[in-house]
Amino acid sequence: MKEINVNGQKRTDLGKKASKQLRKEGLVPCNLYGEKKDENGLPVAFSFVASMAELRKVVYTPHVYVVVLNIDGEEHKAIIKELQFHPTTDALLHADFYEVNDTFNISTCAAFVIAACGYYVTKHGNGSATSVSGASNVLQAHGVRFTDDESQLRRSLEATHICYLHAPLFAYGMKYAAPTRKALGIPTCFNLLGPLVNPCQPRNSLHGTASHDQQRLYVNVHQRMGDNFGVVNSYDGYDEISLTSGFKLITNYFEKVFTPKDMGLDYVNPQDIYGGATAEEAWRIFDNVLEGTSTDAQRNVVIANAACGIA
Repeated sequence: MKEINVNGQKRTDLGKKASKQLRKEGLVPCNLYGEKKDENGLPVAFSFVASMAELRKVVYTPHVYVVVLNIDGEEHKAIIKELQFHPTTDALLHADFYEVNDTFNISTCAAFVIAACGYYVTKHGNGSATSVSGASNVLQAHGVRFTDDESQLRRSLEATHICYLHAPLFAYGMKYAAPTRKALGIPTCFNLLGPLVNPCQPRNSLHGTASHDQQRLYVNVHQRMGDNFGVVNSYDGYDEISLTSGFKLITNYFEKVFTPKDMGLDYVNPQDIYGGATAEEAWRIFDNVLEGTSTDAQRNVVIANAACGIA
């Protein structure tokens, strides 16, 4: 994964006429969705402009996923939400970004909490893609040896109520798509497949998505599969219940927007659930949560996700 820097400046003139003039000057109107929210906890866009040439580098440079936006001297780490191109000239007309903050291993912590409550959990995961430590990384650091041996996985599930399925050991056909994915250097449909192809084919599942479009796609797939599912998306771009904003949960039975207050919890700031600058820091936070020595914010965000998984 590469990061690429883009310089920008706050936009002062809004509207279609102003946007048209900006494009004539080689600039692209952009929105950044992040920490700023309205009274309902929904993200508010921050408008800025950036050079057409710099943004095209983002699009056509291989292996770029994270964009570091330098807007009037302030740095924002973001991912692309949506790009709009002219239908005939291929000119970039508009760009939307989600501001991201690397979190600790929230969903992995939640999986262990759910298992500790007596429920059986089969977690299907991989190493890090966009943060310093993914599920496989943190478990491997704790001495877990990955296996695809069904008998060993069953023993783990029976003894501890949880087993971990390291995705590369099961996705045999994916190696043929790997060269093309690497050459493209951007997220593709394969990024969405992982959570949907758990080898155990569990009857109950909870997934997190980074956007509403992904959430709707997951819901459509689950409806066709006919299983019992929940798909969650936080309104500020986190693919889990972050408690930094409101979130939407869609299940077989309802589609509803919740806030942290609805769960009896307080809002938290992105820095409260930051995963650390190194893998070691992320592992330490993971241990602190499960040992009961974490901060309130770290504990509560895990509780929120575990509760949603159990429900």
